[in-house]
Amino acid sequence: MIFWVFSSKVFDYLPIRKTRYSGNRSIMQHAFPPLKSACFLRKEMRYYTEIVLEKEEKTQALNTSLLNLPQIDILGTHLFVSEREKNFKIPYLVEMAEVDDGHMVVVNLQRALNFLITKLMQEDILDIHDLSMHKAAHLPPVICANDLKFDVITKKFQPHLLVIHPIVQCDSNKNAFFPQIRESWVFDHLIDAISYRRGGQRATLIFYALNTGIEAIVPNIQSQDDYSKILIEALKSGVELITAKIDVKNNSLLTLSFDNIFSQEGI
Repeated sequence: MIFWVFSSKVFDYLPIRKTRYSGNRSIMQHAFPPLKSACFLRKEMRYYTEIVLEKEEKTQALNTSLLNLPQIDILGTHLFVSEREKNFKIPYLVEMAEVDDGHMVVVNLQRALNFLITKLMQEDILDIHDLSMHKAAHLPPVICANDLKFDVITKKFQPHLLVIHPIVQCDSNKNAFFPQIRESWVFDHLIDAISYRRGGQRATLIFYALNTGIEAIVPNIQSQDDYSKILIEALKSGVELITAKIDVKNNSLLTLSFDNIFSQEGI
């Protein structure tokens, strides 16, 4: 079931070119497959996690996330897992984790990204040509940084760079800082976006909040000043910015909203 609610506002402090999306807010829903409650035991390999199900059954789950979220790897962390097809050696897939203050983090990046991209296309927010989204429609189970940058074309066959940045950590004030650590791939993607704009082409940055506790995304001026300056320069150059946030209802339903939760604090 999909329903729409519209209302929002755009930034006033930067000369960001308005898109067809500007001023709209959408809320959309996606149902998880049946989930089982589990407890984290230990990480066996980079993507393999040993878990205990509710009936004290010890088994393995695939954790496909590249997200920097230390809370997931703590003994006893509450996880939600889905069953994979029978022919897979690892029988379960980690979908969500419960972190501080009972907030949920969507860990399955493949599902989260597919959800986001599907809704972007259905809503026609970015005027992207369907044929250029082949990569986005066939994301691998294990996501790497390069899977978060898409060289696409508009319906008028003009180049458009789409960069998605998942954000999962927030502080006690429910602020998420960008960037949280010095990640070179973030720097590279922002430079690419600036290059697109200076060449007269479109570029869009999407901050994707996957932690239900996040209420604001704030440039990390204090500890990552250089990276924050690049972000501000990207926005000044005309890179379009969209903030998307996931919420979880009844541990079974994902909702996706497009709200302006980007903060001007410190700029």
